[in-house]
Amino acid sequence: MEAPGNLQMLFVMFVPIGLGGFLPRRSQFWIVYIVTIATTFVTIWAIVEFRSVEISYPSIVTVWLLMTILALMTDGLSSSYRQSIRSTFDQLEEISEAHTALVAITADRDRALS
Repeated sequence: MEAPGNLQMLFVMFVPIGLGGFLPRRSQFWIVYIVTIATTFVTIWAIVEFRSVEISYPSIVTVWLLMTILALMTDGLSSSYRQSIRSTFDQLEEISEAHTALVAITADRDRALS
């Protein structure tokens, strides 16, 4: 139940990285990665310290390497998603600016008519 190779523990460690790939900014994704790595190592330390479970150094390094590989793969796969989100945000900003200009033109027209 408490080994780093346990499927539930691996799921809890890897899911935030996978989901973090769908954040709109690349820096947000890497913040999720850093927080997940830190949380993982604190959890492993707590298990070793308080439950007296022995976890070998190679298994900790393996978990870290797997998480890093997953993060790099997720970052690579989600880069096109982030690009489409960025272009959508840019389009929404252009629409907002056009709406503001239209409201100003309509207000000027109404003042001119009255």
